[in-house]
Amino acid sequence: MAPRLHHIGIAVPDIARMIRMLEEVLDLSFSPAEDVETQKVRVSFARAEGCKIELIEARSENSPSMPLLPHPIASYLKKHGAGAHHLCFSVPDLDSAIKRISEKDIGVLGEGAFSGHAEARSAFLDPNSFDGLLIELREEKDD
Repeated sequence: MAPRLHHIGIAVPDIARMIRMLEEVLDLSFSPAEDVETQKVRVSFARAEGCKIELIEARSENSPSMPLLPHPIASYLKKHGAGAHHLCFSVPDLDSAIKRISEKDIGVLGEGAFSGHAEARSAFLDPNSFDGLLIELREEKDD
């Protein structure tokens, strides 16, 4: 069974401003912005037809897992400006998916699976394996 597209992550410099603009212009309804301390980001989701949109704002200049490095969202914004940061796919069993992917010599960023937003567990795949495309795999209790 193919994974389902869960959301498209959009890096933004000012989440409150972007929420206001998208709600006004596109008539989307975003969830209240919420901090994800493990990733040092603030996020908000809106449901679009068949998919969610996640707005992501860095809450630190430093990486959550390697404090001497810049935060990946802040780095992305400096290099590209606001825009599509990653694609996220829902998987039924994150640990099995990571094991299968590792067997194909595709790396997982950081320390692998982590707890994130809304009781979800996630992992990011090494974008070098996908010509620079960042992919998140996400397992949720009731997704």
